Amino acid sequence: MVLSLAASAALFWFLRATTHFLGDGGLVVRFVAILEGPQDIPVGFKNEPLVGYLYWQGVQLSKLLGWPLDALAIVRVVSIVSGVIALGSAVKLKDALFQDPVEGALFLLLLAGFGGVVMFFGYFENYALLLALLLLVVLAMVRSLEGPTHPAVAGVLVGVMLTVHMGTIVLLPAFLLWIVWLDRGVHSRTARVIGGVAPFLVVPVILALCGVTWEMFVNEYLLRKEGHLLALDGVENGWQSYTLVSFSHALDLLNLCVLLSPFAPILGIIALLRRNPLSRTERLLLVAAAGGLVFVLLVTPNLGMSRDWDLLAGFCLPAVVAVGTVSLRDERSKDPSVRALLFLALLVGLIHAGTWVGVNADEGSAVRRFISLRESPLWSPKARALADEELLAYYRNKHDYAPALAFGLEAAQLDPANNRVWTHLALLYGATGDRTHEIEAYERAIDLGSREAEVYYNLGAIYGRSPQTVGRALRLTRDAIALDSTNADGYNNYGSLLLAQYGAAAYGEALEYFRRAVVLNPSSPESHYNAGMCAYETGDYRGAGESFKRYVALSNDAAHAAAIRKEYPLAVW
Repeated sequence: MVLSLAASAALFWFLRATTHFLGDGGLVVRFVAILEGPQDIPVGFKNEPLVGYLYWQGVQLSKLLGWPLDALAIVRVVSIVSGVIALGSAVKLKDALFQDPVEGALFLLLLAGFGGVVMFFGYFENYALLLALLLLVVLAMVRSLEGPTHPAVAGVLVGVMLTVHMGTIVLLPAFLLWIVWLDRGVHSRTARVIGGVAPFLVVPVILALCGVTWEMFVNEYLLRKEGHLLALDGVENGWQSYTLVSFSHALDLLNLCVLLSPFAPILGIIALLRRNPLSRTERLLLVAAAGGLVFVLLVTPNLGMSRDWDLLAGFCLPAVVAVGTVSLRDERSKDPSVRALLFLALLVGLIHAGTWVGVNADEGSAVRRFISLRESPLWSPKARALADEELLAYYRNKHDYAPALAFGLEAAQLDPANNRVWTHLALLYGATGDRTHEIEAYERAIDLGSREAEVYYNLGAIYGRSPQTVGRALRLTRDAIALDSTNADGYNNYGSLLLAQYGAAAYGEALEYFRRAVVLNPSSPESHYNAGMCAYETGDYRGAGESFKRYVALSNDAAHAAAIRKEYPLAVW
C-alpha cells in the first residue's frame, strides 16, 4: 500500500499541470505569495479557509527550513498530497462497501475515471483537498455506521471538511441522518453524542486559526449575499449567464456530467431500477448525493460552470460514489455480460480523464483548449473577462505582447470596473515602454479602488522622475507603504522622494525611512548608502560610517569607497 501511494505521488508529479487556466489558479498563486499571517486568509480564501491556512503554513515551513518552495510549488504540493490521501481513502472505501472483488475493482475504476482526479496532478486550485476530505468523511461514516470506527472520527472529519469548503454545509442532512442511524448496539450514547457535537467544536477552532472572527463570520458567511444562486426569471448580475430553468443551464449541466463522469448516469439508471432493497449505508450515500447535486443545480460559480468545474466536482463526487455503490451492489450487476459492459464503459471514462491529464500536462495544448473554452456562449461576461485577464498575464510573462494586449483590451471592455484588469494593462504598457497608457491604466486602477501596493509603488516611481510631479509621487508611495509595510524598496523610494521635494530640510525624516528599508532588506547597498548620507548630514558621523562600510561591503566597489571618504571626511569608519 505504501509503495502504491508513493508511486501515485510520483505519477501526479510527473504528469503535473503546466498552466493554471482551468480555475482561479492565477489568483490562488498570487494570494499565497502575499500571505503574511492568518489575518490575510479570509481575504483570499473566504470559502476555503483551512486550505489557505495550509498554504500559509507551507510557506512558513519552507522559509524555516530554507527550502526553495515558492507559492506555485506550495499549491502543487497540497494538490499531490490530497491525491495520495484520496487514493488511500478510495481503496479503504472499496473494502468497506464491497465484499465481491470484481464489484470493488469496478468501483475503483469508476473513481479513477472521475474527472476530479485531474486536480491531484499539481493542479492550481483550492479544491483538491475537498475531494480527499469527502472520501475520508464518507469512509468514516460508512465504517462507523455499523462498525467499530468511533463516531468522533467522522464528526471531526466533517468539521474539517466544512472549513475546507464552507459550501459543504449542503451535506448536513446526510450528517444528521448518520447520527440518527448510528447503531446503538455498537456505539454507546456518549460516543454518538460526541460524534454529533464534534463538527460544531472543530469548526470554530479551525476558523479562529484561520483568522476568522465571530463578527466576520456573521457578516461575511451568514448575512452577505453575493448573487451566486441562479435566478428563476432573469439574469441578475455579471456572474450569471442564464436562469435556473433554461436550455443553456441544462446544456451546461450536461457538459459538466460529460466532463466529470460520462457514464455515471448509466449507473444511476441501474440504481433506479434496482431489485433488492437499499441498505442504510446506501440510503445515507444517496442523501449525501442529493445535497451535493442541489448545490450544483442552484449555484453559479464566479467563472462559469465549464471553468469552475473543479469547485463543482467536489459536490458531484458523493453522487458518483452513491450511484456506483447502489448499482454495482445490485443483483443484475453480477451478470458476467453486464460486468463486461460496465468494465468497458468505465475504462473509456478512465481514458477520458487520462486524456484530460495529458492535455493539462502539455502547455501548448492547455493554452489552446482554454482559449477555445472562453469563446463559449455559456460563459458570463465576468467569467470571460477573468479568462482574458489570465491570458493577458500569461502572454505578458512570455514577452508576447501583441496577444497580451488584445486579451487585455477585451477584458477591459467586458468588465471595465475591474481594477485588476487595468493593473495588468499598466504592467503590459510598462513592459512595452508605452508610458502614457501605463500612467492612464494605473490611475484607472486606483480610481476603481485597487488595494494592491504594487500599483501605488509603480505609479509613484513614474511620477518621481519629474520634479513637477514629485508631490504626487510622495502621496502614492505613502499609500503604498500603508498597504504593504514590508516592502523595503517603498521606504527607500519614499526617503529619496522626500529629499527630492524638500532637500536638506528632509534629511532627518528621510533617514528614518532609509533605516527602515535597511531593516527590511539588509542586503540593499542603495539603502545603506542613502542612510549613511542622511546620517552624515544630521551629524551622526559614526552611524554614517557604519552605513558606508556596509554599502562598500555589499557593492564591492573599492573605487567608490575612496570617493565616499573624500566627500564625507568626518564619517567614522
